[in-house]
Amino acid sequence: MDDIAHLPEAVGQMALLELGPDTLRAVRVTVDPVERTALLEVVPRSLSYDERMRIMTAVAELQRVFDEDVAIMPAIVDEIDDATPTPARQLTFAA
Repeated sequence: MDDIAHLPEAVGQMALLELGPDTLRAVRVTVDPVERTALLEVVPRSLSYDERMRIMTAVAELQRVFDEDVAIMPAIVDEIDDATPTPARQLTFAA
């Protein structure tokens, strides 16, 4: 498992966001250094209120890691379309 501090290494790659002991979601983080924004794409299977709150916690952690000036934009998507997918990496976010 990677620590949140290593998240910038996964920018633009497919990753797994662990929301609970048995719940995994596909996630991609894309950072635009010019616009200073980061897009967090999440593919839900079924998203409970608790899981949505954990995603918001993950967004807050991203904000802390990247820079307070970087805008983090979470997006719930049906799928992450990537013509050239990269290997998945496991990332753990504190709930």
